[in-house]
Amino acid sequence: MSLGPDSRLLTTSLPTDTQLRVIFAVVVVLVVALAVTAPYARQPTRGTEIFVPAYAAAIFMIELTTAAILLATFRVRGSMPLLVLASGYLLSGVLSVPWALTFPGIFQNVGLDEDLQSTAWIAAIRRIGFAAAIVGYAALDPRRTMRPPGQWILVAIAGIGVFVASALWVILAKGGDLPKFMADARNTTAIWAYIPAFSLTLYVIAFATLLARRRSTLDIWMCVV
Repeated sequence: MSLGPDSRLLTTSLPTDTQLRVIFAVVVVLVVALAVTAPYARQPTRGTEIFVPAYAAAIFMIELTTAAILLATFRVRGSMPLLVLASGYLLSGVLSVPWALTFPGIFQNVGLDEDLQSTAWIAAIRRIGFAAAIVGYAALDPRRTMRPPGQWILVAIAGIGVFVASALWVILAKGGDLPKFMADARNTTAIWAYIPAFSLTLYVIAFATLLARRRSTLDIWMCVV
């Protein structure tokens, strides 16, 4: 692939009118879906835990595929923001596995004990880590390149692996010393409220930055994300 400017790449081109219409349609569908489901947000559900493995598997495949595409594009362009964004997707995708494995009521029959606090802590890291990656992507100058990109890809993957392994060791081995996010299987503690609030703050910062700059089609799609 050519290393020169390519107007066909989502990372270097602005959206066409057709792409903008597609983006607008996606946003409308999401808003309508939110409006339809919002009245049922606090309705208790029973027996839905069986769907967690399928949900986690879908998240794992989608986010790792997205990370792979971004890493492949970084391999060509060498743009630092792409590596940061790919790392965020990679982190979120990898953490979906231990999140599902520790989810209460799912895998006890294969010898894995449920751990409410571990599941909540993994979820917290996923939320904040992915949001932070989008902020990093939005804040960094796309003209900043990293060479050779192949080595940086290996560094990023290794770094994510070390971080995930370290975080899981702390959560699983020292979980008793960490703040409690879950009061019981269905109710969170007051401390948990800071997690979505902080991640939403990061998303607002990223959204405002991306919308103000609008450097590429990818920026607009990340606003939708």
